Amino acid sequence: MRPSVLLLESPLHTDDLKTLVPDGEGGRTFSVLVLPGGTGRLRYLLGDEHDTEPPAEGDPFAAGDVLDRSLELLREQDHQASGEVVLDDPIDALYEEVHQVDADALIAMTSPEHVERLSRSDWADRLRQRIDAPSVELFAHSDTEE
Repeated sequence: MRPSVLLLESPLHTDDLKTLVPDGEGGRTFSVLVLPGGTGRLRYLLGDEHDTEPPAEGDPFAAGDVLDRSLELLREQDHQASGEVVLDDPIDALYEEVHQVDADALIAMTSPEHVERLSRSDWADRLRQRIDAPSVELFAHSDTEE
């Protein structure tokens, strides 16, 4: 199975893994990218009608914590995982990562309200075309804390 690129704005939880890997089997490979400040930068760059102002820059240290916690959870569940915090243009970073790892999909996890709003637009399709990915999947982060 080819790796998947996983775009996060908050740490993964066990319930998020149930969404990503419904059969619960380990052995998947994930390349994790975290955007400081969340997916607002990406939505803005893709011309989302609700994001007309550039978002504030996020805290790279907080993003590093999101990355560390998410990688730890993936590895605890017997998945291979590596990742990085994206400080530069997120579209360029996603394009490069998808092609470097020969990903089967880009999986973006965001807040439930953003999933609802983005699902009503062609956001995922615009992103898929911009980064030339086989597919872009959009999921909501779990509301549970661990």
